[in-house]
Amino acid sequence: MKQIFDYFNKKETPDIILANPYLKDIAPLNACFNLENTLRYNAISELSFDFPESLDNGKTILPSYDKIKNKMVVKVMGIGNYIINSCPEDTSGGVAVKHVNCQSLESELLYRKTI
Repeated sequence: MKQIFDYFNKKETPDIILANPYLKDIAPLNACFNLENTLRYNAISELSFDFPESLDNGKTILPSYDKIKNKMVVKVMGIGNYIINSCPEDTSGGVAVKHVNCQSLESELLYRKTI
């Protein structure tokens, strides 16, 4: 893992991209906030963030908002890939917000698949 620091020695936020389960890029998630990444090197890492429906109080809706669903992949450049476990929507404020919870892509190996 490579940490990127700016000129003032502050850690920079990496680029975050939403992808389909085949890891094909769909949309950038640059508007996310409350980004919290828990890295575990011998276990499953976790990622959580909030994503708003709009940045200008509902005048324009971000196209990537509706594409955030369970089992989609979130790519964090330079760190790793995460699979979305839950993304409940909070509509209590002026703008709807999705609270996205992810686990590292290795967690997909925990689920059984039947053929």
